[in-house]
Amino acid sequence: MLVRKTEQGGAPVLTPRLFMLREGDRLYAGEKITGAYTLDPVKPDDAVVFLATGTGEAPHNYMLWELLRRGHRGPILSACCVRYARDLAYLATHDELMRRHPHYAYLSRTTREAADEGRKVYIQDLITSGRLEEKLGRPLDPGRTHVYLCGNPKMIGVPEKDRETGARAYPRPPGVIELLEGRGFRADQANIKFKGTIHFEEYW
Repeated sequence: MLVRKTEQGGAPVLTPRLFMLREGDRLYAGEKITGAYTLDPVKPDDAVVFLATGTGEAPHNYMLWELLRRGHRGPILSACCVRYARDLAYLATHDELMRRHPHYAYLSRTTREAADEGRKVYIQDLITSGRLEEKLGRPLDPGRTHVYLCGNPKMIGVPEKDRETGARAYPRPPGVIELLEGRGFRADQANIKFKGTIHFEEYW
């Protein structure tokens, strides 16, 4: 998909270049993760939680494999919510990783099939129900847990600054950021270069 304008009105740098590639063209991807959405803040014993919708799971998989490769000691949980079970492209891989690494857990849910809980289940539901903490094996402690969010902006729920009051206003319905900030977490804020323990990457 070609993105012609950013939300700020400027021209995007990456997507036009990708859009122009043809079959057989070369694309170079470096081994080092750079940018703001990285594992840099994570300490070896921290709990790490990856929450994604759809294809937002892909960058989390790379980060997960990097944590396992370097011997991360803290618990790791990856949860992905998709429309249909057939969209869970990495299920077999996650099953194998759980078999090899006892401190890793994977949780998948669907929104168009009601098989999981007898109803549609969203990422936000995993937090409010306590299912996420149950699967992680410890409480969501904002002092020792990093949460990564990637995918649908409605799931993430990035707050905006109210033009009249200057206060941060959360979108409706509540996203993960609001739920976690209510528990003492703080989200990254690029505009003031603040690094919290909630890191996010919106896919559109």
